[in-house]
Amino acid sequence: ADGIGTGTPNGSVWAAQELADGRILVSHQVGSGFSSTYRLQLLSATGAIDPSFNVPALTWNVSAWDFLPDGRLAIVGRFAQLGGQTVNSLALLLPDGSADPTFRSVTNASTLAGVRYHQG
Repeated sequence: ADGIGTGTPNGSVWAAQELADGRILVSHQVGSGFSSTYRLQLLSATGAIDPSFNVPALTWNVSAWDFLPDGRLAIVGRFAQLGGQTVNSLALLLPDGSADPTFRSVTNASTLAGVRYHQG
């Protein structure tokens, strides 16, 4: 597969953030057109993909995120599905990258990109 972690540039980076521990969270597209895949991946400080953070397949890009105090990750973007489940551009991920099964998005949240979510 081409893209981040392979040494083969092909696609686009939509957003990236260096975390306090030196790791990098990256939303990116691999390929172009109808053959594109969209990923949210956690990289080590050296650029290696962290296999312990495994986000289900996305149907489009993640444009913004925020870490919640409980360790979950709120993501927003133009994606309609996450791992085959309808999520309407807003999802919560568990610390391992899997979808939080207790959260259900009920609205199209793509307009929330860049807005921080605060709990409590």
